[in-house]
Amino acid sequence: MIGAVYRPGREVIPVFFAVDDNYAAFLGIALESMLENASSEYNYEINVLTEGISPEKCVQLERICQGRARISFVDISEKLREFSSVFHMRDYYTSATYFRFFIPSMFPQYEKCVYLDCDIIVRDDVSKLYFSDTGDNYVSAVVDDMVTSNPIFCLYTSIVLGISGKEYFNAGILVMNLAALRENDIENVFFGMAKKRRFPVAQDQDYLNIICKGKVDFIAHGWNHGAAPFCRKNGEPEPMIVHYKMNFKPWHYRGIAYEDEFWNYASRTPYYKTVRSMLDGYSKEDEARDERQAEALVELIDSEVGGINEYLLKAAN
Repeated sequence: MIGAVYRPGREVIPVFFAVDDNYAAFLGIALESMLENASSEYNYEINVLTEGISPEKCVQLERICQGRARISFVDISEKLREFSSVFHMRDYYTSATYFRFFIPSMFPQYEKCVYLDCDIIVRDDVSKLYFSDTGDNYVSAVVDDMVTSNPIFCLYTSIVLGISGKEYFNAGILVMNLAALRENDIENVFFGMAKKRRFPVAQDQDYLNIICKGKVDFIAHGWNHGAAPFCRKNGEPEPMIVHYKMNFKPWHYRGIAYEDEFWNYASRTPYYKTVRSMLDGYSKEDEARDERQAEALVELIDSEVGGINEYLLKAAN
């Protein structure tokens, strides 16, 4: 690890990301935005959980953190092999989406941490998020605005998971109470649940919502604000974190919310040209694939619910 800037007597804020080699560029942009806005009053330890990232990209990411934070790359391949039989993936998801289940047991030195997805920009001081008063809850999290904006998604969470859409959180931005999660053996609870039941719609996020039900500290929407136009609420303050969920990604489509800020942060990293070429090269075939995946997701929800139209018809009668 390089770039360590440790100020004696200052509190450590652990921040976790999970990434493979293909998503390293977006991690770099997320880090640039986070560190640009982070308070200098704290020491930041960035832990990148990975099952494979090239040495070249590790060096690039270390340079982004240099003088601002410590960064470590943690190979989680061996841990993954223990659980590989229960992982379920679809579309663009990879096994990295399950990594957060291993943080409590693998990092006993931390009592709590921030977990961040890579498809984000951080517009405010991440220490404010870290100091959310999680209390004895397992996590501090934000209600998923992609779910609350879609009645079909709300129907899924209510029927299949037994969780109201208004109490279903997005797992891409979390403050994790690691002490409480360790005490309740979250890793083995997940493993036992995953062996019995698969949740193919949102996968690890569905498991987390079930495991954490009743133990969630819901925080302001601005800490996990979707980039879809329907996620913006009238009169709502500017978001602290913009999360480019699902197909609302500025490296695929133009006209995405806060895209100018995304490209501004990208331009300060070694990844600007690479990511810009993704946007310029995104074809009609790619867009058609996205549409098919969105349709397939609705069909998957329909099968999980047992027929959306049939359910709605029964409810109406």
